Amino acid sequence: MTKFKTIFLFFVLLSTTGYGQDCCDLLDWNNFGKNEKNGYRIFMQPRNSLIDVNDTLKFNIVFFGMYDYILTFCADTKYYPLKIRLLQQANRKELYNNINNSYRESIGVGLYNAQNLILEVTLQSGKLEKDKIKSEDKVCVGLIMQWKRMPSKIKITKI
Repeated sequence: MTKFKTIFLFFVLLSTTGYGQDCCDLLDWNNFGKNEKNGYRIFMQPRNSLIDVNDTLKFNIVFFGMYDYILTFCADTKYYPLKIRLLQQANRKELYNNINNSYRESIGVGLYNAQNLILEVTLQSGKLEKDKIKSEDKVCVGLIMQWKRMPSKIKITKI
């Protein structure tokens, strides 16, 4: 029984010292632009991860058809701008790059058919001086996805 208590205590202590604990305060709802007034709901549990400065975080996501999505990222503002790209999984074709939209942290996507897409976010260090960036710096990046069903009266024409 003592052995069991020791192992249990070890796992409890181990779980409280992980990197994931540093991101808890980032996912405060005030940091995100929620669109509940427009009929959007949370698509999945908000995600967060610690990444290195100038590193890229990739999400492989299955998007359901006939839904509009809003994808919003946040991080510590001194590491902005965040570079966000949306890619097709099969051929890595770029569907969206926020460089063309002044590095917006939130993007809207509407899909008629279900698709597997790759969502990439690169943590840049635009506001930091090069000599102040340390290679061991880790920054929390958060993602929230919201969705709503497209109106059923949309006429789809194939081109």
